[in-house]
This record gives sequence, C-alpha cells and structure tokens, in this order.
Amino acid sequence: MIKDLLYKWRNLIRNPLGPPTERERKLIDELRLSFKMLPEAIWRTPDADEEWIRYQKRIQYLVLNEDPRAFLRWDVICQTMFVPNSAYIREELEFLKREEHWKNRWQTAIEESSIGCPTPYSLYPRSSATLIHHAYHLCQFEKAIGSLVDKLDLVWEFGGGYGSLCRLFYQLGFTGTFIIFDFQPVLALQRFFLDSLNIPLVSIEDCILGKRGVLLISDINDLEHFLKDPQISNIGKKAFVATWSISETPLEFRQAILNVAADFDYFLIAYHDEFGGINNVEFMDAWKSTLERRWHSSAIEHLPGNKYLLERERERQTRDDTPAHLYQSHSILSGTAVLFSRLLIGSILNNMASLGSLINRALLSIIPSQNKRIFGLCKQYADRYNGENNDQMETNGELHFMQQSLPQCHTVFDVGANVGHWATLALAINSQVNIHCFEPSPVTYQQLTSNCFPQNVTCNNFGLSSVPSEADLFVFEAGAGINSLYKRRGLQSFGLKTQTLKERIKLDTIDCYCDNRSIKGIDFLKIDVEGHELEVFKGSLRMLQSERVNIIQFEYGGCNIDARVLLKDIFDLFAPLNYSFFKILPKELRPVPIYDQRFENFQYQNWAVVRNGYDLLLP
Repeated sequence: MIKDLLYKWRNLIRNPLGPPTERERKLIDELRLSFKMLPEAIWRTPDADEEWIRYQKRIQYLVLNEDPRAFLRWDVICQTMFVPNSAYIREELEFLKREEHWKNRWQTAIEESSIGCPTPYSLYPRSSATLIHHAYHLCQFEKAIGSLVDKLDLVWEFGGGYGSLCRLFYQLGFTGTFIIFDFQPVLALQRFFLDSLNIPLVSIEDCILGKRGVLLISDINDLEHFLKDPQISNIGKKAFVATWSISETPLEFRQAILNVAADFDYFLIAYHDEFGGINNVEFMDAWKSTLERRWHSSAIEHLPGNKYLLERERERQTRDDTPAHLYQSHSILSGTAVLFSRLLIGSILNNMASLGSLINRALLSIIPSQNKRIFGLCKQYADRYNGENNDQMETNGELHFMQQSLPQCHTVFDVGANVGHWATLALAINSQVNIHCFEPSPVTYQQLTSNCFPQNVTCNNFGLSSVPSEADLFVFEAGAGINSLYKRRGLQSFGLKTQTLKERIKLDTIDCYCDNRSIKGIDFLKIDVEGHELEVFKGSLRMLQSERVNIIQFEYGGCNIDARVLLKDIFDLFAPLNYSFFKILPKELRPVPIYDQRFENFQYQNWAVVRNGYDLLLP
C-alpha cells in the first residue's frame, strides 16, 4: 500500500493530469474491461516464467487502480519496457545525428508523444530514451538490408513492449501490416497506446480482405495459420523483428517462433550472449546455420554482452525461372479472386442488384468452380456480413450490445450462466446491476459460485424451462458451455463426440421465479441454453404479455437441430406480443421486421428481442 501511495504522489508531482476527455475515458474503459475479461488460465501459460507472471499481474493491478494515461511512469513498465536515461543512449543519439537524413527523417521520427506520460531524455527532451534506442536499432537494420523500413509490406515483432517500436515504424512512413505477438495483458496495453495515437488496428479477417494496420495476436497457431493464407504469404517483403525477446524465451517456444519466421525475407534480432543459464550465442549460431542466408552478426559495442543478428533478403526465384503455366495459373487465380471479392462486396454495399447479377454471371463463367481459396474468402466475408459463426464476444457484437444496453439496466437474468463469464462482464459494465444467474449443473454451479460475486448477484442451482420439472442434462465435460438438455449428434467434424454422461437437474420457470421473488420486471434477459430457448420463453409468457421484459438476447445455431426448434417457432411465439426482432452484428443491430425462411441456416448467431417503445440508447 505504501508503495502504491508513493507512485500516486510521484506521478502527480511529475505530471498532474486533468480530467480525461471523452475519447480518453472510452479508451481507459476498454482497457480496464479487457483486463477484467482475462481468463485465469493466461497466468499459467507454458511460455511464461514466474517473473513474467508477476509483472503481468502487476500491470493488471495498476490498470484497474491507477490512471493508465500515465502508464509509462509505472514501476513494472520502467523495469521491463521503458529504457532508462542510460549513458549509452547519448552514444546512440549522436550516431543518429551524424546520419545524412537526420534533419529530414530521424529528427522528426523520434519526436515523442505525450501518450503514457513518458520521461523525456535529459539530453534531448523532445524524445525519450526508448524512442532513441529503437531508432538506433532501425537505423542499423536499414543499413544491413540496404533499404528503408517503409518499403516493407509486413513486419512481425515478437515481443512488442508497450508498442513503441511499432509506433516508430509508422512515424518512418511504414504503411503495411504490422504484427505484434505477445502475452494477452501486454497486448491490451499495446492496443491502448496505439489506439491513443490513432494508429489503425485490424483483425485477421481485415488483413485477409486487404486492410492494412496493426494486428495484435497471442496464439502461435492462429499466427501460423494466418501467415500461410495465400493473401498474406504472397504479400511482398516481410521482416521479423525481435529485440532481446528471443533470447529471453524458453528454448522450445523460441524454436517454434523461429520456425514460423523461417520464410521471412529480413531479420532484425538483438540478443543477450547469455540469459538464464542459456548460451544464446551457440543457439543463434546453430539456428542460422540451418538457413542458407546472408547473415550479418556483430557485437553491439556500446552494450557489452549483446549482439545483433541481421539478414539481407534472400535471392528470390525470378519470373523467368518459374514455369510459365504455373505463373500464369497463379496470376489468373489470384487476380480473379481479388476482383471477384471486390466486385461482390461493391455490389452488396451499393445495392446494384442488376449490375451485380451481370457481374456474378460473368465471373462465375471464368473462375474455377471448385477453388477452396475463393470459397473460403467469400465465406468469411459472408459470415462477417451476416454476423454468423463468430463466438468471440469482443468481435461479434455481443459485447458491444452489452456495453450499450446494460448501463441503464437494474435487473438482469443470466439464464445459462455456466462458469460466470457473462455475469463478470456485465458487472464490469455496470457494477450496480442486480444479476440473477441460473446454472443447473451441480459441477458447473460450483465453478460459478467460486467467482465470489458481490451481494447484488444471486446464483441459482437450477435451470429454466416451460414448466417446473426435472430433466437429464447431457454432458460433454464438466463446465462445458455446450452441455445441453438435448443429445447432440453429427459434431465429429468439430472434434466432439455424442455426450455419454448426464446429470439430473431441476428446472423452474421465469414466471414462477419472478412471482416467488416479487420481481416486477426484467431489464435484460440473456438466454444461452443450447437449444432450449423456446421453452424458456414459454415459461415467461406472463411476463412477456404484460411487457415486463425490456431486452432479450438469445442464441441460435446448430443446437436447434437437435432440439428440433426453428427460428420460426420463436418468431411465432412473439407474433401476438409487443416486441421487435433484431440481429446482433459486430457494430449494429439489424432490424428484422418479418420472418424469412432463409434465416433457417443453423449457423451460430445472436439475436435480440426488444419491447416496442423501449429506448435502447444505441448510437
């Protein structure tokens, strides 16, 4: 506690901050919410040692309890990511000043921003020691490869600090795709920093569709799959950057990282000669000997015990060396795929039905009928446009809907609470809301109650249905979010077998529960019961008929096949009631005034039902 008080006092004296602007408040809220959403499992990843786990937990505490606008003054950041005003910085600054393009390039590039309240470098207050240090690295890198960094098309930085080096790339004119691979808590801080600087942030889907910006990622399998996508693997010149991160990584994981980066054109690696008892010089020598490259390895003279490993571009196979039929086939295929995607998207956005029909017929006559690449790209766009097959709340619109709806709510029902993830998010958005959680599985209920929720959360060890009763819950595994009252079949392609276990559970109805608890109304009713949604609605008809439920969110998907319940059945139940349907999309609610048979595709999606006359206060 004394240490925290000292930090508050020191930061107040150094740089007193006024009230946050509306945009700053939004970024701070998003940062804190991302830390509250972090699963406990991330603190026990095999790639992180105990020291890094402590660092990340310290960052989490400071994000939730201090002002993130001054995060570059925090102890853990100063110890791990922000370069101190050391003597060697002066030498690096003098080196940059001797460069031919100092005045028209480097001098502007190392102008420090106020984001994070960085400590100015004492001998050059317009910049910081961190930014000067990073500029020195990139200057050495450009000399080695004989080209400027703004000529690169893709950069992958392994271990991105708080985002400073990425920021410098953009200040030097880089306009390509920049990937940062890091731990989830650090990625959240990088997002806050880069977003504050208005540097564009993108998703994997954005990149595949041709959008450029910063991609933040923490799963090596997702990254490897992304880099193998045809739209990315052929993107152009690619560089791998790791300043001391590789030499501080456990051997098995660093080897996995380097294997993924093996096909990159350029490398900028700085490393310790020895770290944690590992001889990194021997490791790097052994690794680079497996690749036929033009390596440049040198000691960093002003940093004894550290080295650079740089590599110039490999000699590529020229067009003349490529068999003509392969080159022509690849060019036609890639060009057709891009043209097809652009024209298809354009026709959708501009609602040019007749023109789109002509274009589609023309394209369908010339593109391969069984090409998986074209199909995959178009399927991804169609899913994104329709808000389907994305179970990530942060990107499918579910979290956005919660953030817009919950602040005005008082009573919330979490039906199918599972282990409490949704309830935890709801409390993070509105800590005063009264939440009633319903989880019928005794085993999962124990995990739910282990969250130690505040008194405004009521946990119930029973489910909800159309009538009070008992039933069998078919179980894939304890705590699984897909355990269901229906036996699921045909899921082998998803790696799931038919449930062999079951639990006997109790069921009640919303109407009975509200009567017994004297609950007059429900502001937000969230239902995730794996195909049993219609029965829950039937058990709440009195509340619905009297219009005492304002907002409903429910899921629809493959589980409706096993439940033998159509979306039409739910529409029919609400037909005589004073409610309207909406489909939840990533950034909007799409009104659905009438039922359409084309809705019955059994693809995972989220729907909202809102009482007519209720003001959602959505943008």
